[in-house]
Amino acid sequence: MKYNIFIKYFIIFLILSFLVCGCFKKESKEEVSYNNAIKELNSYSKNNLDSYPFDILVNVEKISTDNLLYCLIIDNVKESINSMSAIIIHDKLTKDVFPSIGYFDEKINLLPSEGKKGLSLCGYINYSGTIDDFRGKFTAFIKYKDNKNYNRRFYYIKQY
Repeated sequence: MKYNIFIKYFIIFLILSFLVCGCFKKESKEEVSYNNAIKELNSYSKNNLDSYPFDILVNVEKISTDNLLYCLIIDNVKESINSMSAIIIHDKLTKDVFPSIGYFDEKINLLPSEGKKGLSLCGYINYSGTIDDFRGKFTAFIKYKDNKNYNRRFYYIKQY
């Protein structure tokens, strides 16, 4: 009799263990890559180059009484960019995901010879002040393969 009760409790324990272990969500490769990029960007404090193989700009614009639009603009690409991924983060408290490309979707190619010379990544910040009073730090990370299949990495920081 005691043996049967032990088996029942053991089976219940096993079932509960499997349920608890199965409920933990494992991050996908994309989520891991995205989260690693954000961690790396949060620790970066300066641009890594004086010039880039493209024009780069972070623009902010007040679009409503409570929202600010920010965009990372990459334009006038001067060399072929293959398998590009990019992300831009800011130093404001947010629950939103940061604008990115190449992490949860396909990496892109910017090929000047084919007329593909730029892109923009845009996001929003809850902000009720004026654009002149806005203070914030935006950090962008761009990685890609060049014509020789070398990995290239760029950091860009814009302080307002």
